[in-house]
Amino acid sequence: MSPPSPDRILIPPSPPSPLPPNLLTTLTSALLSSTSAIPHLQSTLHSTAQSHHWPDAIHQRAKQLISTGQATTPQEVMAQLLLEAREGRKGMPGGMERGKGQDGKSGSGSGNGNGEQVIDVRFPEEAVKAGKEVVRGALEGIVDVGGQEGGKDAR
Repeated sequence: MSPPSPDRILIPPSPPSPLPPNLLTTLTSALLSSTSAIPHLQSTLHSTAQSHHWPDAIHQRAKQLISTGQATTPQEVMAQLLLEAREGRKGMPGGMERGKGQDGKSGSGSGNGNGEQVIDVRFPEEAVKAGKEVVRGALEGIVDVGGQEGGKDAR
């Protein structure tokens, strides 16, 4: 294997988590300077989220929050949706697959015991995986893992 070119970014074989700020900045800059990475990522996330009916789930849950009085302003709706997207929902049936309801469709479920339909608004795991692959593909041409000599050390 030949040494990396001087313009490649070196990453340690086992980088710390979270990544050091300077390494994160270097990788982000590399992604943003790519002419196709961000549009490709946006397209991939959009199409995958659409195919899993995530926008419909967000819409349904927002309507549910308003109709039940759990939220009365757009700010309250947004705050609750963000909370549920990050943390899931209390009352969500145990064993529910991430991003899917009990019936196997995204954004739906049978109920939470209070007569309210359970709507999972977490971003679909499949979309996250697809996004990771796009980022990985965009960085493969500019990143060397293992700390070999010859490239820019971003550590």
